[in-house]
Amino acid sequence: MRTPRLVSCILAALACAVLLSGCGRKAWPEPRLSDDVFAFENATATLEKGCITVNADVTGKADKIARVYLELSSADCPGCPFTPDRRIEFTRASADLRITADKLTLSACGLGNEPLMWRITAENIHSAIRGTATAVQMVP
Repeated sequence: MRTPRLVSCILAALACAVLLSGCGRKAWPEPRLSDDVFAFENATATLEKGCITVNADVTGKADKIARVYLELSSADCPGCPFTPDRRIEFTRASADLRITADKLTLSACGLGNEPLMWRITAENIHSAIRGTATAVQMVP
C-alpha cells in the first residue's frame, strides 16, 4: 500500500518542481545601452545657395544609427520655441548622408537663402533605445 502512495508523492513533488521552475521574470532580451548608444557633438551647419550642409561628431556606436532627420524652421522668431515646419529624412542608403565611425555629414538643397533654425535627430536601430538630437541652432 505504501508504494502507490510513495509514487503519488514523488509525482506530486516532480509536478511542483516543474511548475515552479517556470516561474520567474520572463522578458525579451534588451540591448545593452553601453554597447548600442550614440550621440552628436559639435554640430555645425552652413547654408550656401539654398543648400544646407550639417557636420557633427558622433560619439558612441555610429553603426547603430538607423535614420537621421533634419528638422528646419524659419528663423523669423529666434526667441520662440522650435517648431519645425520641415523634416527631411535620411536613411543609411541616402546619397546625401555620410556616416563614419566618428563623423556625420548630411546635405539638403532647395531651401532658399533665408536664415533657418535647425537640429538633427536620429533613431537607433534598436527601437527600445531612444534616439538622440542636437541642440537647436540657427544658420544665417
